[in-house]
Amino acid sequence: MNFNVLIQKRVTCAYFTKEYNIWKIRLYYQHRPHRPLRRNIALIPSAIGVLDFGGGAGGSGGAFFGVGRILPGFVTGATALEIFTWIKWCLLAQTHLPVDAAEMIAFWTISTWLQDDLSIRPCLVITGPAHDAEAVLSILRNFCPRAALLAGLKRGDLGVLRWACQTNLVWEPNLGKRTAALVSSLTVRNCMVVGGGALNSCSKSTAIYAGEVSATHKIQHSISVHITATNATRPAAPQHLQETIQRLPVHLDQYHKKNLDHVHHWEFVPCGVPSETAAVVKALGSCIVDAPQLRAKLVAIVNTQGQQSRLETSDTTEAVVVKATLALSRDGREPAYVREIASEVNRLLEARGETAKLSPEKVGHRLKNLGLRTRPLSQSGNGLMFDKVTVALIQQLAAVYVVEDVLEGADNLHDRKL
Repeated sequence: MNFNVLIQKRVTCAYFTKEYNIWKIRLYYQHRPHRPLRRNIALIPSAIGVLDFGGGAGGSGGAFFGVGRILPGFVTGATALEIFTWIKWCLLAQTHLPVDAAEMIAFWTISTWLQDDLSIRPCLVITGPAHDAEAVLSILRNFCPRAALLAGLKRGDLGVLRWACQTNLVWEPNLGKRTAALVSSLTVRNCMVVGGGALNSCSKSTAIYAGEVSATHKIQHSISVHITATNATRPAAPQHLQETIQRLPVHLDQYHKKNLDHVHHWEFVPCGVPSETAAVVKALGSCIVDAPQLRAKLVAIVNTQGQQSRLETSDTTEAVVVKATLALSRDGREPAYVREIASEVNRLLEARGETAKLSPEKVGHRLKNLGLRTRPLSQSGNGLMFDKVTVALIQQLAAVYVVEDVLEGADNLHDRKL
């Protein structure tokens, strides 16, 4: 039988055979060096391309993907766009995630394979119903490098986890301040932990389920994904889902090996994102190679989520205190007494139609919780000095609590060589 016919038959039924078929093909060419391997391997995309995913979340088959290679087979060199799309499709096919949430998780998943060259290892924080979060973490276990599902996380666990896994998937539905601080430290590559009489680096990519509602204790360098509760049943598994799940880690590993040097020497410099998320966007975007449209999508998703978060927090008492303090700091004055800030807070509350009033004592307590510590200004009382450090902190708080336009220039995206 002609070998070209034989190899095409083997590839056509690749989803019903084991992966050692490709090993047999390569073994054949080791004993026949005069026959070019690449010419016959080119038959693989055509054999795989005729297969379709069928119906499922986000559309059907190739129309959903919009990329050349519909199913991840044996071919090497999958692009960032293809891998991103495959991960997104697998998530949507098994969960009730919104599309933008699935896309954000896909960005984070790709970054876990290149975390060794990132100065920041972003943390993925998942909130929502427990059963949906469990499904997401189970999917990530299949896609992330050496991932381990952990029931909680303590400082004493870091010594074992340093060698046991490369990606932490943590179940912590009652996220406390201490655990949040510990996970925050794991996002910084150069952060060291003392253990066994030595300094150990335990930084690594981490995803954590933090309960049904947004976590009270924030995690540094994190991206948040919220799953809305629904009574709908999970979608039926589409055709070839399991084969796709099995193939994806191979493509992710190949993508990691191919682009490791690029990520090491180049970094993505995002523009038009809030300062508190710039480091995370920089890390995630640096892992997306030769796909500027994906980087633009990343910036758009982060900005949309940031705007939604500010809208949710803009009605809180803390937001009103920050807005009042920001207004007074822009008046050109150097100090402001707490009673003056309280007066401005009550004016803003009255303008919103609220009858509740805040006393200077309560405003002072809110300022302290926000990190704005008052001090005695005179015998008349305590207040804030609007020096450079205090004004900078007020502006950072305003970026989180006050709904204002963030920096423009989302189209000014570029790379910078290190």
